[in-house]
Amino acid sequence: MRFDKVLVHEIIRYLIVGGVATIIDYLSFALFRYVILDLTLENLLISTSIGFAFGLTFNYILSIIFVFKNVSDPNKGKKLSSFILFAMIGIIGLGLTEFGMWISYITRFFIGDNVYQIPEMLMKVIMTGIVLIWNYVARKLLIFQPPKSEHKEITS
Repeated sequence: MRFDKVLVHEIIRYLIVGGVATIIDYLSFALFRYVILDLTLENLLISTSIGFAFGLTFNYILSIIFVFKNVSDPNKGKKLSSFILFAMIGIIGLGLTEFGMWISYITRFFIGDNVYQIPEMLMKVIMTGIVLIWNYVARKLLIFQPPKSEHKEITS
């Protein structure tokens, strides 16, 4: 893979689609977490999963249509097996996010007589950054490989 304009444009498209998918994820999460469901640990994890499902669906459709244009097999991403792999990569990302959300729920910091907790949305933002990198790299390597002629080392 060579670092060139094609790759830069693809990453920009990925960030745009990922940004919109993240907004959909966050809005769905907030709707279920703070409006529809009670504020229990179980509902925190359920709300996180619901947001993930909405974001994943949007991301998959736009990844095929808009993000990964320069691929060796344009139809590979449209196959059921590729969707399953896309979803499995996303599920690993969901697991990472759920772990982070769980950490934010159970972690307490004691400073003097005050008890502090990592805010849920702050942890969601942190985990989003980690998962964004995981998702792009895994999907690029496993599903949306560039044509063989473009498999070159990254140049400075």
